[in-house]
Amino acid sequence: MKTITLSVLAIFFTGVIYLDVKNEITSRAIKNRIIRKKRMVEKAKHDIKDIKSMYGEEQTVMDLIIALTDDHSLHKNIGPKLLKSDIENIEGNLQVTFPSSYKLFLQYFGDGGEHIYGTPIHSSKKLVLLSDHQKDLGSTVQFENGTTVPTKDLLCLVTNDKNGGAWCWLMNENTDTGEWPLVYFNSKEQKLQYKVDNFTEWLKILVAHKTVEVTQETKANYPTIG
Repeated sequence: MKTITLSVLAIFFTGVIYLDVKNEITSRAIKNRIIRKKRMVEKAKHDIKDIKSMYGEEQTVMDLIIALTDDHSLHKNIGPKLLKSDIENIEGNLQVTFPSSYKLFLQYFGDGGEHIYGTPIHSSKKLVLLSDHQKDLGSTVQFENGTTVPTKDLLCLVTNDKNGGAWCWLMNENTDTGEWPLVYFNSKEQKLQYKVDNFTEWLKILVAHKTVEVTQETKANYPTIG
């Protein structure tokens, strides 16, 4: 009888231990599933946010391109639209990756133009560094606040506007979106004076005011550097 009781107790405790272990394994599996699911949800939310952000940016650029196209009679000698392969070849030659907003401009509007609302926007094939455009500059150019940037990091989109100045991309200022800020080089002062966050914002000013020329009237459009 005693032997039977001990056997029963052994079976009972074995069963309890088995259930505990099984419950622990099950509990751990559930926790892992919850963690994996949480990570999947967070990743999905992150991806959706990126897609929405990208779509919003692209939509804004496309709306601006439509506005530019509607005013085609105000432009002169618009360059041909480029294919993705054309853009990739140009990027390879320059050893840069253009901002997405600018690529859309090249693909759906054209490769610059002699006068876009009177603004001479360079062809992507003829983009020049500020150091090549302004031979008398040193290795750096100064912002109004006194800081400097290498002239080799300034890629000119517009040169010789009506004031003799130039709009340049600041290529060494990396952003999460891959966009570059644009800065205005005052050739008379030999300094960088104004800044626009990206090409999309620059296009907004161009379309809204039919110019990006820096004058007393338009200076309010550009944040002063300094």
